[in-house]
Amino acid sequence: MKMLTTIAALFLCVGPICAQEPKPQKYALLDAVREYDHPDMNQTPIQYPEVDAKSMNDLLKEAGYEVDLLLGKQATQDIIRNKLATFATKGGNKGVVVVGLFGHGIEFDSTKTSYFCPYDTVVKSKRDKKGLPISDDNGKARMEPDADTMIAIEDVLLALRESKATNRILFADCCRSDPNAARGRSFGTSLETNQLPTNTAVLFACSASEKAYEHPEWGHGAFTKCLLDAIRQNASHGKSLVAFVAADVEEAVEQLVRDKVRASQTPRSISTGGRVDLKLTSLSPSKPRTEKPGEPEEAKLSESAKPQQRMNTIEAVYTRTQRFDGLKAGDRKELMKGYFFRWCPAGVFIMGSPKSEKWHDDNENEVSVTLTKGYWMCETEVTQKQWLTLMGTKPWIGRTDCAASYITYLEAVSFCEKLTRREHSSGQLPNEWKYSLPSEAQWEYACRAEMRTAYSYGDDESQLSEYGWVSEERYVHVVGQKKPNDWGLNDMHGNVSEWCSYLYRSRLSGGRDPVGSSTGSEHVIRGGSWYSGDRFSRSGCRSKRSPEDRDSGIGFRLAAVVLAVK
Repeated sequence: MKMLTTIAALFLCVGPICAQEPKPQKYALLDAVREYDHPDMNQTPIQYPEVDAKSMNDLLKEAGYEVDLLLGKQATQDIIRNKLATFATKGGNKGVVVVGLFGHGIEFDSTKTSYFCPYDTVVKSKRDKKGLPISDDNGKARMEPDADTMIAIEDVLLALRESKATNRILFADCCRSDPNAARGRSFGTSLETNQLPTNTAVLFACSASEKAYEHPEWGHGAFTKCLLDAIRQNASHGKSLVAFVAADVEEAVEQLVRDKVRASQTPRSISTGGRVDLKLTSLSPSKPRTEKPGEPEEAKLSESAKPQQRMNTIEAVYTRTQRFDGLKAGDRKELMKGYFFRWCPAGVFIMGSPKSEKWHDDNENEVSVTLTKGYWMCETEVTQKQWLTLMGTKPWIGRTDCAASYITYLEAVSFCEKLTRREHSSGQLPNEWKYSLPSEAQWEYACRAEMRTAYSYGDDESQLSEYGWVSEERYVHVVGQKKPNDWGLNDMHGNVSEWCSYLYRSRLSGGRDPVGSSTGSEHVIRGGSWYSGDRFSRSGCRSKRSPEDRDSGIGFRLAAVVLAVK
């Protein structure tokens, strides 16, 4: 009996240790209104918001979400607010909370605040700055929704902030039709990254001065149709990051609307984290559309699926060149003898520096960037020996294992092109890849290695000398002597400033695979040099030089990038 008691006690002690980790809690609130209580809200009919919400409901439930679906008369201001008030209990165990808004939305020029219009939105007379009613050309009073009767996007974001979720997501298909013709701005245009909670992604149906379209042939709004397709397509390939979904949706919507209604609609996405995850592992691919008699093979795919074909083509390139891909951030590979590279995976990050950062400059104002393709970044700057071996010139004086300096932008580009030709000819570099200077976004993404601090290791400039040759040094140094960042890259701070492929522009370029300015002559240099000091060695610091400039503190670093599929 005593032995049995001991064994029972042992099981009681071991039980909690063996227990599985709780599953992430997945919750969604979907609000949709097709027909409003106030007749003035229905002057421009909209057909598919509730269909969109029902389809999203089905998809999320299939993925294991708890969903609150509010349609039509259920989607009143009070009911929506009550649901938002429950968010503090949602999304536990590193889970996800999703909000979907479908219907009318408005952004007021005077306050630059966006609102979702619930079923019971009240309409009032529009007034000028003096408080006088505004009339149209026929003398009829102009009407607009009353902000006090709507749901402010700030309130939605506040509810998301209060949730327990690790992943917070807002989808808004709310500018398909504007109930106030004098609005002048699209829903969500003025929302900025710094207004979002941590690890939050927001996708809007269109950009400034655009409207979001719907069409009977689609049976949905364009944005939601493409969103549903992209979520399923990505999930079927084991991808559930919002960054990948957003990139596919943007391309699909642009083509779908352009081909069908000859108009422009570009979804807008912003985020405060590159790893915002929908956690959709259980979804199956979309069912194929029923073939129509005599329908050409290409037409069997929906318009929104065609951009996905191109994305799959890129994936096919990766499959053919699998030996050239990395599996995770920081993977190390010797792509050529003596050239070691680190893998930088596709992802989303905040580029630039916050205004609160010491030495912040206006040309560093933060933007959200999505890099849709992974790439390799050389561990160190190109050395004098590597330059001399390939180019046969020696524009410096110093040891051959030091970083090559006194290199102009044009010479750096020539080095990359010559190296690419050599490696293509030898069969060591797949034809789908090339060596190049990194774009400015690629450089900063690699430098930060998922850090949001002033330097790749943190904010304390007193530690900078452990990671880079800066300040009171007298000359360029041997590469790879200082501590690397979290992805294994050396000398991202100091030694030599590094040319980037971008033309410089005073404001950072954000969005999907940004390419910088299309005009101008000065090129971006990044990272600071041996004489730059703490300020100019920050991860977000930007400088520029003429492409013909030579300097003892300017060199470059190689990137290996996959070519665009045409």
